[in-house]
Amino acid sequence: MWNNLEAQYRETLARLHQQQERQAQVDWLKQFSYTKITQLRILPATGCERFAEYLYHTINDFLAVETNGRVKATKIEVYEHERNSACYEE
Repeated sequence: MWNNLEAQYRETLARLHQQQERQAQVDWLKQFSYTKITQLRILPATGCERFAEYLYHTINDFLAVETNGRVKATKIEVYEHERNSACYEE
């Protein structure tokens, strides 16, 4: 029992440490967005599926403005590597 509690405690500490490191990295990256060097996008979820969904909506918003609604992407395919890919369509 104590070993399980200790393991859970260590996992929680590690997860909190990762979150703190990630936040520090995000804060560092945000400084470049202010200087117009980059356009930083922080996604609420990662992975091919969510990235494909994000691209689908972002691209279609862009196309709607640029083409006055004449052009629309119907499907987005994202490939991370040969074993991981995702498609998004509505």
